[in-house]
Amino acid sequence: MVAVPIEQLAAAFQGIGAQSAQVQPRLLNPVNDNLMPAIYAQRDGLVAKIDEARRTCGLAIAHGATGLGKTLAARLAAARSEAIWAIADLRHLSVVETAARLGHIQAELTASPGTHVILDDLNDIDEPAIRDALARLLTALRRRDRTAIITTYRCPAKTTLHQLANVPAEPIEVPYLDETEVEMLVVGSGGESKYAGSVYRAAAKGHPQLTMATLLHLQASSWGRRSIAALLGGAMHSELDTERRATRQRLVNAMEPEAQTLLLRVSLIIAGFDRPLALRIAALDPSVAGGGLVLDRLIGPWIEPYFRNRLRVSPLLEDAAADVLSAEECRTVHRCVAKALMSFFRDPNATIDLYPPETA
Repeated sequence: MVAVPIEQLAAAFQGIGAQSAQVQPRLLNPVNDNLMPAIYAQRDGLVAKIDEARRTCGLAIAHGATGLGKTLAARLAAARSEAIWAIADLRHLSVVETAARLGHIQAELTASPGTHVILDDLNDIDEPAIRDALARLLTALRRRDRTAIITTYRCPAKTTLHQLANVPAEPIEVPYLDETEVEMLVVGSGGESKYAGSVYRAAAKGHPQLTMATLLHLQASSWGRRSIAALLGGAMHSELDTERRATRQRLVNAMEPEAQTLLLRVSLIIAGFDRPLALRIAALDPSVAGGGLVLDRLIGPWIEPYFRNRLRVSPLLEDAAADVLSAEECRTVHRCVAKALMSFFRDPNATIDLYPPETA
């Protein structure tokens, strides 16, 4: 046995603690650590639905595609309760990593028993490992009479919902902004309400991220004549290119090559499309292996279901293919779409669906 000075022993224990903190940083952070945007849509109806689900069932799930403002809506719903809230960022994680982080979050809550939780970008909830880890976390929250709000790309299956809550609330879809909400944003950013319709149309009929990008450009120009002329003339595409380029960069960083290829190909379709057409495009040379499975992973974050069996690529990726794919690749996709369209005209019972509904 060797005697060790108490100062050295204390230093050793401190070193171990510091090392552990570096290995596993804190996952739950106070919601108010991140400032709210200077301008944002209140979305009272959506926020009320999320808050009602949370209060009634202890869990609210808000789902929607990239750039629709799920996190903001969750924070606004949390603010209504005037309770203590923390948020955990779970984006871009594998199934194993997500399940492990949920376990760490549950452990962190033992030190903060009075905290409600926002689980931001918690995806693949139907995966058994994630579902089971989430169920344990929610049970721990219920024991403390605390609640959770989850944001996710896809609506979980009903069987999953019933395993997460005894009486689950219906998941809440986060929609595009309506013209009234866009008008409030226009006025809040220093513009006149008469321009709301033009902003709404320029931003793909109220896509929240594109709406904010449009308004920030107009506000930066002090709603100058040239910017307003571009808005009224439908020439805002160049002003939104920066937003779309940033989106494409996130796409490259977070997505496997097969998914990128299929997504860029279907982004060339201007109107909506259906699954059979997407699979035809996936089969083009070079083919996307497991095209149906790849498509399923894209539906939610980047491909939006929007009417019955129709799908459409997020407007954040408009013109993305032209900047990435070669001219020959684009022509190949266009020929595939043209053949599908011709078969539609020849066969009234054809399943290829290229036309958007009148209400879209």
